[in-house]
Amino acid sequence: MKIQLLSRIPCWLGVLLLGVLCALGFGQTSADSETPLRFGVVPQQSASRLAALWVPLLTELEQRGAPALVFRTAPDIPTFERRLAASEYDLAFPSPAAFAASILTRANLASAGVHFRPHYVSSHDSVYRGVAKGLYPAGGGVVRTFESVAPDIRKQLRIFWTSDGYTPHAFAAHPRLLEETVSAIATAMLGLSEDETGRALLEPLHLPGLEAAQNAEWDDVRALDIQLLDELIEQVP
Repeated sequence: MKIQLLSRIPCWLGVLLLGVLCALGFGQTSADSETPLRFGVVPQQSASRLAALWVPLLTELEQRGAPALVFRTAPDIPTFERRLAASEYDLAFPSPAAFAASILTRANLASAGVHFRPHYVSSHDSVYRGVAKGLYPAGGGVVRTFESVAPDIRKQLRIFWTSDGYTPHAFAAHPRLLEETVSAIATAMLGLSEDETGRALLEPLHLPGLEAAQNAEWDDVRALDIQLLDELIEQVP
């Protein structure tokens, strides 16, 4: 049985806001090694900030019966997506292609006849800071990271468009993981919202809670027929 986890976060998108990214599937095909599983987190913020947020959570998951997990990220989002397509992570959050912050924003601008040249920076924080400094007229992001940015930066920004809602962020596991491994991780994750310790670790990530989900729940995203990932996969040697 395929299992996915998601947090029911409002999924908006906008020039400084939001949404959700498409999901990979949890599965089970080959045996897991004794080495820690690589947990990839998309670099929406600086690596040091992400490590401070995620390493304690991964440690807590191990205490709750999950296998050993090691935090991993990338210098920028395109590199993260290429590494994800090359199967360098065993688990990932969120899923690839900067769906909310980039793809939906670009699609809506194009449909409105707005001509623009996209610039990709290293993280969502870099987007917000770049717009605040006047380096770019506008930028895309998600609510979760927008609410986490420093108040002195956030007060300089104005949200002028938000997307329709889509199924929110998913934690995704590579198909090489055994079903029992995925199940142990899922059980540990679901338990986080049930006690004070777990909720304290989720709060800085702006995750109100996690719940189990099925692969078909991302059919609304698949229906958009996004082609960007095809280009990334073709770049993988």
